[in-house]
Amino acid sequence: MLVETELSARDVLRQALAIEKQLGRQRKLLAPHSSPLTRKYAVPHPRMHLRRFVLEPLCEVMPDYLHPLLHKTVKQLLTEL
Repeated sequence: MLVETELSARDVLRQALAIEKQLGRQRKLLAPHSSPLTRKYAVPHPRMHLRRFVLEPLCEVMPDYLHPLLHKTVKQLLTEL
């Protein structure tokens, strides 16, 4: 299932972080190089292919989703991880 939204990537992230906070997640302080003033948002995340916690659940719902930059499916990325 795909989700469509008119929200920007930044607003989607803000909503996700608010939900995490409501559910009790406590986040660590940001590193100085990723301060809110300099942070850039990219979709898909530039390192998603290196993150098992992203790929495993995504593979459960969309194993054949093709990464738009790497031109590999989520299943291939997970296998290569």
